Amino acid sequence: VVDGLLKSPHYGERWARHWMDTARYSDTGGVPERGFDQRFPYAWGYRDWLIRAINDDMPYDRFIMLQLAADKLTSKPDANWAALAFITIGQSSSNPDEIINERIDSVGRGFLGLTLACARCHDHKFDPVTQADYYALHGVFRSLAQPSEGPIIRSEEHTSELQSRQY
Repeated sequence: VVDGLLKSPHYGERWARHWMDTARYSDTGGVPERGFDQRFPYAWGYRDWLIRAINDDMPYDRFIMLQLAADKLTSKPDANWAALAFITIGQSSSNPDEIINERIDSVGRGFLGLTLACARCHDHKFDPVTQADYYALHGVFRSLAQPSEGPIIRSEEHTSELQSRQY
């Protein structure tokens, strides 16, 4: 029974739901009432990658590395680049520093089990991450460039799925 459940594609769907909460997965970002609304028409690519990674029993260290640096691990784009959405899907803002703060805190919460956002303003006596560490991370995240265009999807299967998700 257990082997049958583990082989089911629904296994990945079930556990991906938990990780998507950690990754702040959403199809939209921003607050329309505040004049900022952003749609993520390719968000489903990250969701599908996540389900595939769990169903394929991807090693956890690779799972983490792909979500932080898939573009640096391969010489040309491949299906694992969808994992980079961990960084880009989340709260949106017109202030780049707020976006960076949210991304740093998401990496800290998701991969380290630490909240890092408070280090933006001050050190805590017993926290392992100092304000200097936070701003070192801020410099790394500030150097990231989010592409202005979405991924190129060529297969017939993905094209029909993309068309059904257009807003």
